[in-house]
Amino acid sequence: MRPDPPFLGQACVVTGASSGIGRAIAIALSEAGGVPVLVGRDKERLVEAVAACPGEAEAAAFDLTDDDAVRRFVDTLPDRVGVVVHSAALAKAGASLDLPVDELDRQFATNVRAPWVLNQAIMPRLEAARGQVVFINSGAGLNARRDFSVYCVTKFGLRAYADALREEVNPRGVRVISVYPGR
Repeated sequence: MRPDPPFLGQACVVTGASSGIGRAIAIALSEAGGVPVLVGRDKERLVEAVAACPGEAEAAAFDLTDDDAVRRFVDTLPDRVGVVVHSAALAKAGASLDLPVDELDRQFATNVRAPWVLNQAIMPRLEAARGQVVFINSGAGLNARRDFSVYCVTKFGLRAYADALREEVNPRGVRVISVYPGR
C-alpha cells in the first residue's frame, strides 16, 4: 500500500508563482497532492503556471503590496492552509548612494512587508492545519554584495523576520523554514 502524498488535499499558497522558483514550487506541491493557490500580479502567466500543475491548482492575481487585496485573498481560502511559500521578490541592482529611496521602499514593500501582512492574515489558518511558512530568501540574505545593497537589506530583514516568527509560532504548531538559493 502506497502512502498518501505529503500534501494531499492541503491548500498551499505560493507567492511569486507565475515564474521561476515560485512556479517550480507550485508544480511540486501539486505533484505532492497539494492544491496550490498561485499568487502573482500577471494573470496570464499565472494561468499558464496553473496549467503546468498536474493536479488541482488555482490562480489569484493581485498585488501583494496592497494590504486590502491580501486580506480579501485570505478571506477566500479554506479554514485550514497547509503551507504558505513566500517566493515573490523584487531586485534592482545599483549602488546604495545612487538608488533613489523610492527603490528601497518598493523592494521593502514586496520582499519584507508583503510576507509580514500575509502571515498576519493567514496565520489562524496555518495554526488550524499545524502548517508551514516557507521563506524563499536568497544568498543575499547571508552575504551582502556591492551594487545589490537594497536587495541585501531586504533579504537580511526577511531572514531576521523569519527567525523571529519561528520563535513566535513554533510553540503554536507552525513550522517556519528559510531557504537561501544562490544565483
